[in-house]
Order: sequence, then C-alpha cells, then structure tokens
Amino acid sequence: MCNVSQMVEDAIKGNRLPWDDSVWEHKCIVLTDAADEWCHPEIPFPPPCDSACKCRKDRGMPLYLKRTNITNIITARPWKLANLSMSDTLTRMFEISGVTNYETLAENVIHVLAEKDGISKNDQQGKCIDFLKKIKAKSFYNLITLPAVCVQLVHQFYVGRLMEGSLCAIYMNMLDMHIAKGLQKLQIKEFDTE
Repeated sequence: MCNVSQMVEDAIKGNRLPWDDSVWEHKCIVLTDAADEWCHPEIPFPPPCDSACKCRKDRGMPLYLKRTNITNIITARPWKLANLSMSDTLTRMFEISGVTNYETLAENVIHVLAEKDGISKNDQQGKCIDFLKKIKAKSFYNLITLPAVCVQLVHQFYVGRLMEGSLCAIYMNMLDMHIAKGLQKLQIKEFDTE
C-alpha cells in the first residue's frame, strides 16, 4: 500500500472503529513516524490499470493527501528526505538536531526510570548528579548532546553498565541492550553469539 489515506483508513478499521470518508473534510493531523523505513510494494512501473497504486517514478515515500485542512507530519532520517522533491507551496521542512539542555533530558530519563523502581526524589537527584559527574570525568559531552545517545547513556548509567572508558565499550553496551530487548520481545531466552 502506497497511499497514506488508505493506510489511515485501514488502521482505523483494523482497530474496529467506525470509518467515514468525511474525516478528510475536517482539520486533521496525519503523523507518519519513521517514514524512511517504508518500502513501496512490489508493483511494476507503470502500474497495471487495475492497480490502486498511483505512484509515478518517485517511490521513495508514500503518497500524502495535499489539502489545506490536512497537516502531514513526517519524521525520517534527513538523508532520506534530502533526495525527495517537495516543491508544493504547502510543504515546510525542518531538521531537529541535538538537545538544547541535555541535563534536563538526563534528569527526565532518570526520573522515569527511578519512578518505576520507587526511588525517592532525593535519590533521583543524587543519581542525576552522579551521572553528570561521570560524563564530565569521561569527557562524553559530545555524545550527550545527541538525544538518542543521551538516553542510551543515561540508561547504561542507571543499570550500572556505564563503567568502561572507551567509546567502543559504550557502543557495545548499547548494542547488547538493544539485542537483549529484542530477544526479550521475541521471548528467546538463549542466544548463540558465535
């Protein structure tokens, strides 16, 4: 499926909610997160006459409704959007880069993690101070300005894995954590690393 309006309709119907095409007549926001992970269905170009596909040669992104009452918010990696031609006057693109206050982000992540464990506010504050001291001692300020990496570093610190001094060890810990989470999600208890 390569049409966002059809994807929205199918998602709503899939959740057994009532659907009415008049939805598109009202003001609405269509959020497409990680659009760069979408792949066009295997349909030859040009598509057959009976195909629902209305794509032209550009199949990098799905087709969006372009109306003044619909706001399409698309998140994607910058290099994916860079190659797309977005020439209509309704399109605005902007890039989010970095964190303006990494200390606040770190505090918020520690708060969320600590809240699950029932840790007091004073202990949370202490953990945050310890984390920032560790980042300063290891000169990881350049890493902490990237939101995804900041969250990963806070999590590593919180679970006691931010001990090694090398970037390689940090990245290996991140990969281990993601693999472990994936295995847990798939309910796989053992994993052969060789």
